[in-house]
Amino acid sequence: TADGGYVGIYGGRSGLTSGQGGEVLLLGGSSYGASTGGRFIGLGGDSEDTGQGGFSILAGGRGGDVSGKGGPILLEGGRGFLGSEGGNVLIMPGTSNGASGLDGDIRIYKNFASVGTNQYAASSSVGIFIKGSNGSVSIGTTTALATLQVAPTTTNATTSIQFGGNFQNKGTCMTYYDTAGSPVYMFIAAGATTFTSQNGGTAPSGCQN
Repeated sequence: TADGGYVGIYGGRSGLTSGQGGEVLLLGGSSYGASTGGRFIGLGGDSEDTGQGGFSILAGGRGGDVSGKGGPILLEGGRGFLGSEGGNVLIMPGTSNGASGLDGDIRIYKNFASVGTNQYAASSSVGIFIKGSNGSVSIGTTTALATLQVAPTTTNATTSIQFGGNFQNKGTCMTYYDTAGSPVYMFIAAGATTFTSQNGGTAPSGCQN
């Protein structure tokens, strides 16, 4: 029942007001010619029997004063040079290997609380949730009733959704599809307060980028 040991890698600390803590840079091996660069892999420890696999945590540095600001986490795909394509950033849930297992979900919470040694649980309502089994996306709930659902996180609250706005100089258009698969464009003309619909044909100017 003993815990496994951990490895801590820290950048050097700065003791001056204007100083900067040292960086820790971990990179997969570089390649030359047409070969592929080496991967850098950070994994939480495996679990045996009925245990849970260990966490892999990326955390920005904490802000140290009233006016301080916590450090960000930057995930950046590799840059392309000389006409090559830049790398993607992939966030993927774990997949199940068991016959009755479920694929993992992607959950983005506002914050977490410690519930034990190296164990954490969400301490507030879910922000964005992507269900691993069917890919449905929800905001404010983990039980989406549709492919996309936005729900309030408190009772007796109003759900507010805004389409368009800042720096927008054209209208907002929603494209629906009828049961035959034809597009139906819904938009609001200048000065109007009700929707105008157009079934099929060329998308109206307010529905074009």
